[in-house]
Amino acid sequence: MTMKILVLSDKNETRGLILEGWLKYYAKSDAEIKSAGLQSGKLNLIAAKAMMEAVIDITKYKSQALDSVENDKFDHIITLTEEAHNLSLNKFPKAQIHHKPTAHPLNEKDEDIEKLKKHRKTVNELEEYAMEFTHKHIRKLF
Repeated sequence: MTMKILVLSDKNETRGLILEGWLKYYAKSDAEIKSAGLQSGKLNLIAAKAMMEAVIDITKYKSQALDSVENDKFDHIITLTEEAHNLSLNKFPKAQIHHKPTAHPLNEKDEDIEKLKKHRKTVNELEEYAMEFTHKHIRKLF
């Protein structure tokens, strides 16, 4: 039986989609990965560019709200915001809840190059987390 994992954030437009991409990369077919937000947003193109630089294409990922996710029984919920974490504790009582607070990299006042630098940092941070999570909970290293 394949493990089911949900990444939960606020709008599912940047951090959640980045982490979904990394978890799919590291877990391969050993887990079914979905991401959602407390509300849906629109894929952040700077996040997509930063992931493309890491050779992960998230441009086909669709931002979705938690209400639109099938009521699957998830084994693990990874929350990226406090609000998502608090909601998941009540909504998913049988799942293992993991909280990885991650600051949103987008500041509209930043110049484009600064926005990209911040997104690269988030991409790297979430890659490290995804690799550790995969080896701890999905496919253990020897």
